[in-house]
Amino acid sequence: MKVKACPYCETPIESDEIPESCPSCGKELNPKQLMNLDIRDTPNYIKDTNTIADILKALGLVTIVLGFIVGLIMAIDSNSYANNFSLILALPFWIGGFISGIFMLGFSEIINLLHKINLKVK
Repeated sequence: MKVKACPYCETPIESDEIPESCPSCGKELNPKQLMNLDIRDTPNYIKDTNTIADILKALGLVTIVLGFIVGLIMAIDSNSYANNFSLILALPFWIGGFISGIFMLGFSEIINLLHKINLKVK
């Protein structure tokens, strides 16, 4: 998204009407000299998504899936010819992976909500 900006200090001009002087540097503005500035290049731009929250969400999901897979691998008795499955060996990995993953998903949601609050405040 493009916004109009002062050609001298690159401060975005958010009003529809062009002021006579820049609100930041005070220099006189000519409508023909105003530059189009990408909104992402402005100093106060905050992205809508939070990278840390996305990473924690992905790590939480991976932790849950890996906990389940590791539990399956550890529960299969490889010493005998009959494929015995021991639920007692699988349960700690499943529970640990699930609880760890849920905590990471919870932290990612907290960070996401705080980011949304920050966007509303600014």
